[in-house]
Amino acid sequence: MKNFHTDRCEITALGDSLTQGVGDETNSEGYIGVLKGYFDQTDTRVAINNFGKRGNRTDQLLTRLTEEEAIIDSVEEADFILVTIGANDLMQVVKNNALNLNLDVFNEEEQAFKTRLTDIFEMINDYNPDAEIYLLGFFNPFLGYFDNVIALNEILTSWNQTGKEVIESYSNGHHIDLYDLFALKDISLLADDNFHPNKTGYTLIGARVYNYLKQDIDTLTSELSSNNVSPES
Repeated sequence: MKNFHTDRCEITALGDSLTQGVGDETNSEGYIGVLKGYFDQTDTRVAINNFGKRGNRTDQLLTRLTEEEAIIDSVEEADFILVTIGANDLMQVVKNNALNLNLDVFNEEEQAFKTRLTDIFEMINDYNPDAEIYLLGFFNPFLGYFDNVIALNEILTSWNQTGKEVIESYSNGHHIDLYDLFALKDISLLADDNFHPNKTGYTLIGARVYNYLKQDIDTLTSELSSNNVSPES
């Protein structure tokens, strides 16, 4: 792993409302805020640049990766890149086929989603082949609500598997599964909109992401320390 900074690890967070932290009633940046809390507690020198944007689909993230200089610069200098994307692609299928929802339309769009997701990671790796990339998986906010309308569990499982296959086809790619976290019973994990996580939900996501990142970040910070680099005051 190539580190561009002498005193800290750099994390770039890309994606949709899950990265932005929508639904967090404390306005603490959702799971990104939770991550920052963990790093502060352990005195780990980490800088996180959050580019989450509510409503972003894969095609829109591709455009942002092409046009927004701040994102490009951050990706180029990142040690770790976190991505949440795809939920709005799914919602687009629902909106476009509201009167004719069936598995075929989801399966067809899944292939287009796979292509766009691959393009995203190809672009990220072109900018920075040394960063470790983590794709956060889908969870089902509708458990118990729409079970009889369409095989949503089957659809989400399939799209999750597609995301996992795409990201893990890269040597620097990792998939973080979230599905089981939101299958917990007798605990409120969703915001008032019954779609986005609330503070508790984001706390669970942040803890899982931290557990995935911790070893790699510890390794990198140890390398910085071994080089006798003095942190900035």
